[in-house]
Amino acid sequence: MAVSKSIPAAIKRQVKEIVEAFNDEISISWSRYELRFKGPYVYLDRQDPPRFYSGPIARLEYGGSLTNWRFVIFRYSFDDYDPAEDGFPGFGELDGSIVTALRVGLKAYPPDWRP
Repeated sequence: MAVSKSIPAAIKRQVKEIVEAFNDEISISWSRYELRFKGPYVYLDRQDPPRFYSGPIARLEYGGSLTNWRFVIFRYSFDDYDPAEDGFPGFGELDGSIVTALRVGLKAYPPDWRP
């Protein structure tokens, strides 16, 4: 996957809209994804009840289009993002889309999970 040095502003806006719509969809659980952009990456953090824990879930690497993202899970055991890690729930469902990445994040780290 060819990686751009940064994500274009138009793509960032679209990503924010997709995540906002997804957050509205899962609002019954009170979980909310939060985004951080840095270079070619979107960091997915999530705020979960009951104490509104907020922490990292995954990093998405921009692959040149809105439908081409590389998902890398955050490993709490090592406090890092490991591109080689593939033994988590939902891994086989990843298809490069933002929505699937958000769903897989919920499977890998359900809202009631705590590090």
